[in-house]
Amino acid sequence: MPATRLSERDHARVRRLAEQTGTSQRDVLSRAIDIFEREHFFALMDSGYASLHDDSRALSQEMEERAAWDATLADTGADE
Repeated sequence: MPATRLSERDHARVRRLAEQTGTSQRDVLSRAIDIFEREHFFALMDSGYASLHDDSRALSQEMEERAAWDATLADTGADE
């Protein structure tokens, strides 16, 4: 099993959270990683949308594509 060294401060925090929540230290770290990964994913998405909105041509193309998809969905009755 791989080992990762934590600072004393972080190890104490993990231990305290595990005790407070009645879970293992491994579960505390796993949940923390899940949360960090989710935050990172949404930060990348936000950055991508910001870049899209900074490029009027790309934004226009995106809006045209969305309109085409909306028309396709309307044709299939997917909204019902």
